[in-house]
Amino acid sequence: MTREHPDGDLVVLAVKVEDVRLGDITDHLGGRLVVREIVHRKYQWDLAGDEPGYVHRQSRGPDEIPPRFRRSLPRTDTVRVWRTLDAIGPVRGHGRRIERGDLVVRGWFRFYNSHTAGCSCGWRDATTYTGNSSSAEIAWRQHKTMALTEQAYAAQSGLRLVTELQEANQSLAPVPWTFRPVYNGPAAGGGMAQGRLDGLPLEAARTAMAGWAGVLGAGEVHEFRYPARQGLRGWKPPRTELNLSAYGGERALVELSALIEEPGPADDASTAISPDGGDDPWP
Repeated sequence: MTREHPDGDLVVLAVKVEDVRLGDITDHLGGRLVVREIVHRKYQWDLAGDEPGYVHRQSRGPDEIPPRFRRSLPRTDTVRVWRTLDAIGPVRGHGRRIERGDLVVRGWFRFYNSHTAGCSCGWRDATTYTGNSSSAEIAWRQHKTMALTEQAYAAQSGLRLVTELQEANQSLAPVPWTFRPVYNGPAAGGGMAQGRLDGLPLEAARTAMAGWAGVLGAGEVHEFRYPARQGLRGWKPPRTELNLSAYGGERALVELSALIEEPGPADDASTAISPDGGDDPWP
């Protein structure tokens, strides 16, 4: 079952995994997920949940439905989340200031017929709303949402870049992003967005990276192929590595990568003849 999520009051933030809250929306390889389960470990945490709009029915025992999506990350990594204003709560410097006007007196009843939204940060809405104060309240909440999102963008330029690109190009493949600061190079003082597409099939990963390369103006996606190899626990299938790096301007970098194991004749490789002519597999 699905239902619509109220997208109007969602603030875009870059927070550490250990600061993610239940109810936050974050990135996943299949799209967005609403976090409804957080597994704490010493270093690695799991964020699990369902897509926005999915209605989870609570149950106990063997009928409990597990989350549809799961993402495992180091707890100190920084990820993108969408958080509601109600979950954020009051923020110093962004208090509501709604001015009332046009007092109407009807017998014993008195009410104000016009409302203008304002904020303690100095912002004031140019529109005066007639009737009740709900329209002015909505205008102030929209201002607060944009102001808090802009603060997050200013602190992490990579967050701004990938978010605005995805909003402008809905056909781009979803990417589970992580973010970190940049200390040297042309983007020194800015931010970097890093994404991995390891869980996709090879052709899907190529298509996804080609789409991002197009909007980022990057040259090409670098592809490396590694043959089957002998591991400690037997033969490993061949792997293909994809890499894409781009400078998005405004001190923002983007790195996309994927390491995909191809389904291949790994079992047949165990019967290969070693270079010295013996019957054992290659070391």
